[in-house]
Amino acid sequence: MDQASAWRIIHEVDSANLIALEQLIAERGFPTLSKLGYKCCDHAALIAQHSPPEYLHWFLEQAQAAADSGDFIPSWIAYMTDRDLDHQNKPQLYGTQGLTRDGLTGMYLIKDIEHLNERRRNMDLEPIEDYLPHMDMPDFYFHPSLVDYRQYSLNLHIEGDTLRVSVFYLIPYETYTGQPIKVDTAYSLLLADYRTSDGAIVLRREGNWYPHRNGELLTAQVHIKADDYYILGGTEWLPSFDLHLVLLPKDKYTCKVIDSPIRPFHFYRLASDTTHYPEAYYREFVDSYNFYCTFFGDSLSSKPMNIVEIGDPQFVMCQSLHDMIIFGHYFYDVYTMIPDFSWIPHEVAHQWWGNGIFFEYRDYALSESLNEYIKLQFLKSRGRGYEEQIAYYKTMMERAKKTLPIADIHSVESQDESIAIYHAAPYRLEQMKTDVDAALKQLYRKHKHTIVSRDTFLQECKMFKKWMKAE
Repeated sequence: MDQASAWRIIHEVDSANLIALEQLIAERGFPTLSKLGYKCCDHAALIAQHSPPEYLHWFLEQAQAAADSGDFIPSWIAYMTDRDLDHQNKPQLYGTQGLTRDGLTGMYLIKDIEHLNERRRNMDLEPIEDYLPHMDMPDFYFHPSLVDYRQYSLNLHIEGDTLRVSVFYLIPYETYTGQPIKVDTAYSLLLADYRTSDGAIVLRREGNWYPHRNGELLTAQVHIKADDYYILGGTEWLPSFDLHLVLLPKDKYTCKVIDSPIRPFHFYRLASDTTHYPEAYYREFVDSYNFYCTFFGDSLSSKPMNIVEIGDPQFVMCQSLHDMIIFGHYFYDVYTMIPDFSWIPHEVAHQWWGNGIFFEYRDYALSESLNEYIKLQFLKSRGRGYEEQIAYYKTMMERAKKTLPIADIHSVESQDESIAIYHAAPYRLEQMKTDVDAALKQLYRKHKHTIVSRDTFLQECKMFKKWMKAE
């Protein structure tokens, strides 16, 4: 039986038990020791503990009143209290609840750990160290999914088509022993789905590159043993985006280094590709980067900026990651067709707007449309491509059946939404009479390295409310 089938049966049994408990309470009143005895109360508390949050909370209130008068067992109250707190996303009090995920069991967070055993003793529970074996835990620690990833260290080793990952972290709380505890775990990730035809490895966190979590802004210290590869993105604290780590086989990829006053640029290409790239192509990256440094007043880093072209013809995506832009050869063809307003300054701008400041997960409407506006400022500053880009925006808007207001968009699911984000939105911003640049720069300075919601965006930039709802 698979896990999904097992959980379905468990939920069905829990539902049936809850119906029976509700019927019992309706007929005989709330179960207490004096009324129905220990065994019945024990079963009732267990059923309530696994009931929906609203019912558990109601049952706990009634049970607490009975316990205060000595008519309900304190340990049952402890278990239900911790479960109720978990439903409210609050730390537990008695350390009764654990979480098993990715093959590892750990505790949910606990409030005031120093007095944990004292609270447990008051509820007739054994000391936490005696309880751990029942949780299959060798020591006391919180589950990794609940711990700040800055406490993590990940060690990676490539073996053929397998990535071996060992993880350890020190929990950022003092345990009942008064000492932080090192937790070790390990897992393997098959690289068959991540290795391109030219041998490059492009790891997606959404494919369990980082275990335990998804869709959050996380960091972890990563150490990689892969001597035969260029390692991009794995040698420092990593912001967690859709793509995290790129490894390029040194026997198939070359690196062209271009110095810049602000930081060096490393361009990686497939060695077998003999296409001649003009110097203007490389300068586009450097010039746009230098402009954004001035625009935002932030040069980000002095480490190399990596520009990676994956040689696999099936790799047609383009994405800007922290200190890295990765793309397929298709995008060079786009550059040669429309060099005056190419994709390059758009992706470079994402180093600040999307990597330096983040909008809520996958809020394309804000991230992409504002980034396209910033790209437009680069085209204007260099005196080439700006008028052509504005004309292109207008042409695309005229072809759209409807240019949707930004406030209505949370993803790119249709041509109209795409046009509203990439063409109508920056065009409207450019027509605004207020100082758009100053507002965006202030937002960046205030919220750099944080996640910004739409509500926060509009609170900080009230002038954009009309823009987001424009018809």
